[in-house]
This record gives sequence, C-alpha cells and structure tokens, in this order.
Amino acid sequence: MNRGNLAEDPREDLPSGSRYARMGERAEENSLFAYSRTKHKEKDPLSAGKRGNTVIRQAESRFGGNTKENAESVRRKLASGGFDRLELGDDGRLFGVVNGSGKNSVGSDHPPAAQASISLPRRSPAGPVKSRNYSTVNPLLAAGREHGGEKVPAGAARKNDRAARGNSANPLMQETRAEKAYAADPLYEARTGRSEAANPLLRESRAEVMAEALPKLESTAGSAWESAKEWVKNRRREILIALLAAAGAAYGWTGVHYAGHFYPGTEIFGMDMSGRTAEEAVAAVREKAERYSLTLKEREDQTEKITADEIGLEVSNEDAISGQLKAQMSALWPVMMLMDSRKSVDISTGFDDGKAEDRILSLAAMDAAQMTAPKNAELVPTDDGYAVEAEVFGTTLDPEKTRAVILEALQKGALTVNLDKDGCYENPTVFQDDEELNERARELNVLFGADFSLDFGDRSEEVGADRIRTFISLDMDGNYYIDEEKVRSYVEFLAGKYDTWQGERTFYTSQGQTVALSGGDYGWEMDQEATVTALMDAIKDKKKGSLEPVYTHTAMSRSVNDIGSTYVEISISAQHMWVYKDGYLMVDTDVVTGNRSKKYDTPSGGVWAIDDMQRNAVLRGQGYASPVDFWVPFNGGVGIHDLKSRYYYGSTIYLTNGSHGCVNTPLEAMKVVFDSVEVGEPVIVYDQSQVIG
Repeated sequence: MNRGNLAEDPREDLPSGSRYARMGERAEENSLFAYSRTKHKEKDPLSAGKRGNTVIRQAESRFGGNTKENAESVRRKLASGGFDRLELGDDGRLFGVVNGSGKNSVGSDHPPAAQASISLPRRSPAGPVKSRNYSTVNPLLAAGREHGGEKVPAGAARKNDRAARGNSANPLMQETRAEKAYAADPLYEARTGRSEAANPLLRESRAEVMAEALPKLESTAGSAWESAKEWVKNRRREILIALLAAAGAAYGWTGVHYAGHFYPGTEIFGMDMSGRTAEEAVAAVREKAERYSLTLKEREDQTEKITADEIGLEVSNEDAISGQLKAQMSALWPVMMLMDSRKSVDISTGFDDGKAEDRILSLAAMDAAQMTAPKNAELVPTDDGYAVEAEVFGTTLDPEKTRAVILEALQKGALTVNLDKDGCYENPTVFQDDEELNERARELNVLFGADFSLDFGDRSEEVGADRIRTFISLDMDGNYYIDEEKVRSYVEFLAGKYDTWQGERTFYTSQGQTVALSGGDYGWEMDQEATVTALMDAIKDKKKGSLEPVYTHTAMSRSVNDIGSTYVEISISAQHMWVYKDGYLMVDTDVVTGNRSKKYDTPSGGVWAIDDMQRNAVLRGQGYASPVDFWVPFNGGVGIHDLKSRYYYGSTIYLTNGSHGCVNTPLEAMKVVFDSVEVGEPVIVYDQSQVIG
C-alpha cells in the first residue's frame, strides 16, 4: 500500500503526523484514515464498500493519490464494519464517525451509516478549501461553539472541536497503547470482554462458528462441482475427439521413432541397445569386439582372462543388427515391446578355433596338477568318538563342460562367466547335513566314553576312543556294536607282547656275557578269556583310570626285565653260582651240576621259578636217598641243595662225577642262599651254547 496516500493505522505503535484522531493536528495532504468499531458488513457490506469507493474517488479527484490502494484500505475498513459514516474535514482529512444508536458523542442526531450521504468539498488547485457548516456535518463543532455560554469564533470552534474529538469522538484515544495494538485482532474484544454482541466468537466456540460456516462452504463447493460436471457432460463428444486425436498422434510418433530405434531392453553382444539406431549398435559392437576380454570367475576367488587378441576374435554377422531392427514391426510397438523373445539379438563372433582351444587348455584352472579333488562329507574320528566332516568341493574342472561354456560365452560376447555357477566343476555327492551320515555319528558315539589304561608295570596300553573304534562292527540290521571277537584279538595281541612265561628273553650274566633264554616256567601269562570279559565290561561301563589284566602266571617284576633284582644265576660251563638280593651279590660260589657222562645234565637255557623251600629234607631217587639241610627246588625234582658227602666243587667234576641233575652247593653258601631267596623268585640256568655275546 502507498503510505503517502493513506495515514498509518493509529492502532500500530508508530509515530505519524497524519493521525487525525490521535494527534489532533493537521495531517499531510492527500492522507487518508478511516476507523470505526461497528460492523457495516453485517448491515450492508456491499453498500458500505460502494460508499468507500465513492469517498476514495472524491478524495482522489481533489487530493490525488493511489486510488486502488486507497480503495482497498477503505473497502477493508468498511467490510469489517469499522464505522457508521465518513466525514471529511476542510483540511482534506477523512475520518470515521462512530454513531452508536443514531447519536454522536454530544447527542446530535444523524442518519445511519448505511444511509449516509457524504459530499466532499472541492479544493481548487491554488485556493483553500471553502468553508462549510460543520455544525451540520459534525455536531461536535456546534457544541464547541458554545463556550461558557458565549459565542466563539468559527476557527476556535474548529480548534476546540479537534481537541474534543481527540477524547470523545475517537474512542481509540481512550484505550491504552497495548489495546490499540490489538485493535486489528478479531479476538481482541473477546480477550478484553468487550462487544460480545458484535463478535460471535465471544458467544460461541470456534468449533461452533466453523460448524455454522461449513455448510455454506460445502454448498459453494458442491455448486462448483455440479457446474463442472455439467460443462463436461455438454462437451463429451468434443473432449473424446480431442483425446483420441492426442492418443493417435502419440501412437504414431512412437511407431515412427521405433522404426529406426531399438526397443527398450534390446541386448546385443552383451550390451543394452535401448533407443539406439542400427548404425549406433554396429559401431558399439565393433568397439567392444576390439577391446573385448572374457573374465573367468573360478573357485577360491581366482580369476583369469581371455582376450580378443589371444583367440583372434571378430564379429561375423553385423547384418543381423539391421535385420533385427526391421523385424521390430514398429506399427505394433506396444505388442512387440511385451515380447521378450524379440528383445535380444544374438551376434556371432568368429575366432581361430585352434587359438581358442590352446588358450582354454593353458588356463591355470585346467592344470590337473593344481586341481583339488572333491571329497564327500564323512565321519572322522575325534577325541571322544566320531564327527561329520564337511565336504570339500575342490577345484577339479570337467574339461568338456568347461570348454563348451567358455566357447559359448565368447560367441555371445559375454564379459564374465562363472565356471562354478555354470556347473563346470566336479562336486561331492554327500554333504555335511546328510541325515543318514549324522545319524550314524550319533549311533557310534553311544559306544564311546570309556577311557582307561591296561597296566603292565612300567608299560601301559590305552583303551580310549581310538582303540574302541577298532572294536566296532556293523550287524546285519545296520546297527553298530562292540565286537567281542575284535576284543579277543586285541587281548591275544597283548599276550604276545607282554607275556613272558616260557617266552624268549635275553640275560646279561655276571661274567659280562649276553645269553638268549627260552623256556622254563618263570614269567607272566595272561588269562586271555578273563581279560576279554574284563575289557568288554570296562568299555560298556565307560570306565576311567586303569585296569589290570587277569593272569594265570605271574613273576616277581612286571617291568621289561621281569627277572628283577633278586634271583639265582647258575652257569653250567663255569660250574658257578651267583645269588643276588635286591641287586646285592649275596653268594658267589662253585657248584657241581648234573653228570654229563651219564646224561644227568642239569636243565639249562631257561628261567625257572623257585617252587618250594625246605629244611632237613631227604632227597630220594632211583637207588638212593640223600638227607640235606636245605632244599630249594625250581624245576620239578631238580633243585639247589647242600651235599655233605661232596668235598670238592667246580672245575670239570660235573662231566664224570656230577649229580643226578641237581645243583650241589657248599653248606655254608647254601645257608645264605636259603636266607636270600623266596618261593617264586627266578633261577637262571645257562650253558655256553646260549651265549650270544
């Protein structure tokens, strides 16, 4: 709005010399201000608006200014019901008068604003405004002429009149600055509790007001919609013709376009040719062929490339491109675009077959030495049974399949080929999630759990998961079980390894010789059947710790040298005897063994256990009876004893004057022997023939 033509609203807190009602002084020429509190809009908004226009035009003809902006200002004030009528002072200022019930502030009668007729005095371009009867236009001036019962001059009356209007005729002067700031707000009076009759928002809630206004709005909208429908109904034929003409033009233009361009989705030589011409497609194919390379994606994240130069690649049927474009049938473009089979063009490529074959065979992936064979998922042993080991896919290629896939990719101009996805690799047939395989693992693991050792003195044999696996068999029904025969075979193996009874052994003599011994009755011998039963029970009960085999014969020591450190050693060839107790030499004496000339040789080459120990025994044989103080038998009727009738020992006496087979020992030595050994301890007898080193 041009503020040179209209005075600023006195409700705004801005200084202005043109505020007639506030300042009471002469305003700038051509300034305009209108203010009121009543609502002419409720009486006759149209009439009020017309009056506002008339006043503006009259003011414009006299004072000049922006008629449109002035008209908008006055019309806005009139429409809001702001005043009863307009009056124009002789100085050209326009102001609004609040009349209330038909009377002004001093009680003069005036017609209602809707019927007021306003005449504006004209000013000549060079002269002042002609005087007029202000007592008629504004009763305040008439009241102002009376001052103390005396007549006052017209000028004074007007001056008083302006002063009076500042407080009485203009209600804004009675309000605070803050209230003036809210005068433009429709809710102002609602907040201050004023003019409830003039503002319906004070009587009703906003929702009620809106509810009252909505039917009117809906009625207006409905009327507009009905008018629009009526317009369309009356022009249906013209609209239909226009739409058909537009559709036909679009269809025709599209058909013409696709007569020379490929449909969307058309692929040639691995490239999207959508919207391209035949010439553009041919150029693109040639360019790709020149820089073409095929990338082979292999297992284990390996890649290799085959380039166009390596195989002499070139495009061989470029004419197929233009032929495909002609076959598009652009007149039927909607149908043809939906036919996926018509959206691809196979472009053949020519290359040297020999070069291609050589390049394929030279691929690292085709080297059999570098291939890893596939492996099925399988059961594998663990520390506590079996587990399913995952399959191994490997890197072994099917040569024929690989060759066919690569050649096809080269002919189509593909940029990449995945040998794995195209099925070129040999794959396993049993996988980790195989239900049968996992069920077998579960059944087998039921048989495990035992973990113990068989005690063999300074040696032991572990019976855990690894050993139990060797005992498992599968019956006719497909069930796994601990096979007793396999356990028995294992016990037989242990007997052969650890039994020493009547077995072979080596012995280091007191003379520093090594002899090989076998036979005798000293040593260890397992009761194999009893041991098998003990093992079966231990496996079933999932035994932990250690288990001792069951024996039929035992020896004094369970170490590798089961003879131990307490024993009797007799050398036939040396005719000598040594007795050791816990490793200490107790007896070192000559002896006389069986008479060789009479073939009463003392048995040798073995180890025997002491069978008994007697004092004051009588030894009887064929044709003799010999009393002895000490008797220590070790091989049936053969033993060690004293002989009171023998005075000489050692040397070669045994060859012609030996015993009946026993070992004759001096009495004093025999006493020590008897005190040093016990039943079951070994007696080693050897001759020169058993010496091995």
